[in-house]
Amino acid sequence: MQNENIIKEEKNAHDHSKPIEKIVKEEKKQNGSMQVENTKVEEKNTNDTIHAEKKKEEQNKKEIDKEVMRLIKEVEDKNTEKKELDKEVIRLIKEVKDKNVENKKIDKEVIRLTKEVEDINSEKKKIDKDVIRLTKEVEDKSMEISTLKQEVETMQKKYEVQCSKLEEKTKDAKGELNQKSQEYELLLEKLRDKVKESEAINEAKYQKWNMKHNLMQNAMNFQFNSIKQLKLSWETIKKDIMKEQMIYSEECNRLGVNLKPLVHASENYRTILAENRKLFNELQELKGNIRVYCRIRPFLPGQKEKQTIVERIGESDLVVANPSKQGKEALKTFKFNKIFGPSSTQVEVYNDIQAFIRSVLDGYNVCIFAYGQTGSGKTYTMSGPNGASNENLGVNYRALNDLFNISSSRQSSIVYEIGVQIIEIYNEQVRDLLSTDTSVKKYPFFSSYIWFIMCMGFLQLENIPHSHSRDIGGRLIKIRRSKKMHIVIFINTRNL
Repeated sequence: MQNENIIKEEKNAHDHSKPIEKIVKEEKKQNGSMQVENTKVEEKNTNDTIHAEKKKEEQNKKEIDKEVMRLIKEVEDKNTEKKELDKEVIRLIKEVKDKNVENKKIDKEVIRLTKEVEDINSEKKKIDKDVIRLTKEVEDKSMEISTLKQEVETMQKKYEVQCSKLEEKTKDAKGELNQKSQEYELLLEKLRDKVKESEAINEAKYQKWNMKHNLMQNAMNFQFNSIKQLKLSWETIKKDIMKEQMIYSEECNRLGVNLKPLVHASENYRTILAENRKLFNELQELKGNIRVYCRIRPFLPGQKEKQTIVERIGESDLVVANPSKQGKEALKTFKFNKIFGPSSTQVEVYNDIQAFIRSVLDGYNVCIFAYGQTGSGKTYTMSGPNGASNENLGVNYRALNDLFNISSSRQSSIVYEIGVQIIEIYNEQVRDLLSTDTSVKKYPFFSSYIWFIMCMGFLQLENIPHSHSRDIGGRLIKIRRSKKMHIVIFINTRNL
């Protein structure tokens, strides 16, 4: 059925080319008669210069007609070439039918190629229609030249431009036709290549199975020979093992001798580490054992910036205005070790305190105390907001996290135990928030009583995962927040 469809398409294409020639000839005859009538009228009404222009137009038209005839001949030549290509396709289809079941995919490719041939024929028909349309445009332009006598010069320029466009269109049509024919040839070459590939695949499969059979035979022979060799080499391997045991015992003795300088080096490392700690803490003492920081709380939503009494914020000094006084007495200057402005983050505040946390593990007592009016941001600085993220954590949680991180980094040389004690002072009552004995919770307030409250048991670092180093801090979220409540957190460390 595919072969019959291709032959029918060839006949239709050939039959379609004949009426085009008849139409062109009839149009030429009609154009000739129209030109004779027009020349008679022009002989009466125009001068010799118009006759010369008319002759030029006729010569241009003859050249265009010749170009059209040449294009028609080229189309016929392409049709004959297409017939030969179609015969080649029929022959290839017969060869493909003789192949096995695995070549069915190639049949589908042939069907796709025939469809593309149909598309090429349809495009050729479009090109033929464009040729007819272009010839009609030439005739229309010649009629316009005869009617527009007063604008001969301007119309002549327009006609030349349109003739150049017509030549470009004919060249484009010729190029498209050549491109389509080349694409058709490429498709045929691909089809031939696929047929060759299928034959090569079948041959390769046969060779592959033959090679596998030979390899299996060789492998069996090799295994048989290797078993023989293993039996022969058993005695030699046994002797080599005895030699290796002797070498191993010698290496163990040599290793014991080499470990002695390593032990001496580790002892020196401990002394150097102790010196580094001493120098670090001496540096902190030089900076000041007592440091006072000031943090300015930003405005809350709804508050106006005009309500502020802060005149100037420096690196370590702060100027505050007293609205009730005037002159120099209205301004007061306060000096601190450092001032944190309203835009300061929790990380920036903790970075200046972080050095003291390391001193805790070195055996020094450290106290971090937040003081200020109600609503000035003490709880926010020390604990952070409710449901705080890692960026908004307060000093308490960051200090605990650093203690666990530093102790885990020193675990190879020193093992630490860390104890936490949380005291709540509320309405002159002292409470141990981490006590496991629920019956003993309230005590009368004494100035020195916090030292006698039971401390939470020491936490074993090796039993606490690194990712849960702030589990204790998680319990602080549930603590009540009140204007009359004060929280004191004790962290005790010792090394084993």
